[in-house]
Amino acid sequence: MALVAQMLEGKRKFKDAESLYSECLERQREMLGDSHVETLRSMNNLATTYHVQGKYEKAESLYRTCLEREREKLGEAHEDTLRSMSNLAGVLVDQEKYAEAESLYRVCYESEKERVGENHPSTFKLKTQLIQVYNKQEKFDEANKL
Repeated sequence: MALVAQMLEGKRKFKDAESLYSECLERQREMLGDSHVETLRSMNNLATTYHVQGKYEKAESLYRTCLEREREKLGEAHEDTLRSMSNLAGVLVDQEKYAEAESLYRVCYESEKERVGENHPSTFKLKTQLIQVYNKQEKFDEANKL
């Protein structure tokens, strides 16, 4: 079911993908529980679908729930936790909540740098996102330090 939802996302059929991700999440909650890794991945996928549709409050709420559970289950530096943290930061940027987004991107960037190194593409992407948040807040000196 999740694979079909991903295919629909790829075809930009977000409403249909949302419906499938929602159904998938409910089934996983029933069968695996609220904090199972697969349930959390489905939660993140559904939140991402909300995000791309401009449903920022719904996306933010679901990302926060997912992030909280991933921190408890997987730890702060796990790649799934960092993905949810980065996704939450992204939706916060879209809502112009820059200070919190900056804080989250900073944690992601530092953790990813430690996890895979400074020159890894995922580290570079997070660095770029952090610089963009600095620039939106006119913190140009901070951006230049990176």
